[in-house]
Amino acid sequence: MDYKTKGIYPEDALRYFEDLTRIPHGSGNEVGVAQYLLNFAKERGLWAKTDDAHNVYIKKPGSRGKEHLPAVMLQGHTDMVCAKTPDSDHDFEKDPLMLVVENGLLHADRTTLGADNGTAVALMLALLARDDFPHPPLECLFTTEEETGLTGAQAADLNCFEAKRLLNLDGGPEGMAVASSAGGLRVDFDLLPQYEAAQGKAVKIRVCGLKGGHSGEMIDTERGNANKLLGRVLHAIPCAWNLVEISGGSKDNAIPQEASAVIMLPEAKMQDALEAIKTIESHFKGELEDSDPGVCVEISNVSAEKMMSCEDSKKMMNLLFLLPYGVISRSLQLDVVKTSMNIGTISAIGEKIRVVCSLRSSVASELDCLADRARMLGRLLGFEVSDGAGYPGWSYAASSPLRDLCVQIYKEETGKELKVIAVHGGLECGLFKQKRPELDIVSIGPTADNVHTPKETLDLASFGRFYDFLRTLLTRMAE
Repeated sequence: MDYKTKGIYPEDALRYFEDLTRIPHGSGNEVGVAQYLLNFAKERGLWAKTDDAHNVYIKKPGSRGKEHLPAVMLQGHTDMVCAKTPDSDHDFEKDPLMLVVENGLLHADRTTLGADNGTAVALMLALLARDDFPHPPLECLFTTEEETGLTGAQAADLNCFEAKRLLNLDGGPEGMAVASSAGGLRVDFDLLPQYEAAQGKAVKIRVCGLKGGHSGEMIDTERGNANKLLGRVLHAIPCAWNLVEISGGSKDNAIPQEASAVIMLPEAKMQDALEAIKTIESHFKGELEDSDPGVCVEISNVSAEKMMSCEDSKKMMNLLFLLPYGVISRSLQLDVVKTSMNIGTISAIGEKIRVVCSLRSSVASELDCLADRARMLGRLLGFEVSDGAGYPGWSYAASSPLRDLCVQIYKEETGKELKVIAVHGGLECGLFKQKRPELDIVSIGPTADNVHTPKETLDLASFGRFYDFLRTLLTRMAE
């Protein structure tokens, strides 16, 4: 693509980005990119290595006369989320992305672009390749499988690096610097229900019409959780009933939009139950009129041959009704969520029914406390409780010379204040801080919108300004 004729800057970094889009690099398929990075380093005589997770490590000495200065570490991930429109025949395993520039925005033809986090890869390569500006020693880490569990960061060996300052380039948008992120833990609740012959009338209850959203970024929007609301519906039924089946949600890190349960009711109590369900639906509509005005509870007649015991049915209802959901605590200093819990999915796992919850906190002690509460509740109710995948948080540091320098340079370059924020999603920074507690970390990046979707775009002017900012920052570090 001829960037020069379009007046787009910086051309060299965009060339590296274009190279990356020609190499399939969905999560778990980063081998090709790793080889590309190793070849890049070899061609320029730079120290480089890889590991079993296909992370790549590259070092560049400081510019002439700056070799003795403290090193700075730059980091980003090489994998991308692979998503496309229904009419696209793109094969993410072998096809290069088709790039389009429109109105100053770079996007791909009906697929994700991979600006998250291909911009970091391209910027690091451009900085490693250029010798026309002063800089301290550079230590670049390219991690894998960030999008599917921070796998590369977990496996990364930082012992080959000396830097005590880390610029994570997976932040953004332009004008914001991330200074804290949440750690997370998944807690699973398993129930092996006992069944008996169905008696009464089978009814399906479906909670739907909710907006859902990411359970980290959007947990403070007060959006309804379909699994939690289903627990309230079941709790509101004034007569004895038995579960037949239950399900809800699609991902543990997403606020569920729908949940449903099939229950058996005594025919004589059917009208009372239906009235109670309609009453609770009206409560939902009032409570969620701002966040989820489309919420509804649908009822339909179905058939069933068996049902769970009354005891196990109540266990499931009690768990959903009592589990915490939403914001648990906030940081007054940063005005951001510190700790939260999402009731993510309800599904059949073999003969068991599993409820999966996603817990997040930027404060390790609060995450531990919340996890203990959840485990205790589950065990008291008769569930088998186990922990799934987890990752550490990155707490806000009261003192950060690197952050202060970023704020200062941004003000000098733009006349604007760099907004320092905390995010409630997980970042690789938490793992790096756990491995190297002495690290001074800032997460920054250019503006990219609609990431993880086929509408993903990279603002090219922002990309150019961010490149200039990085060069200025590294130059100032070399003074």
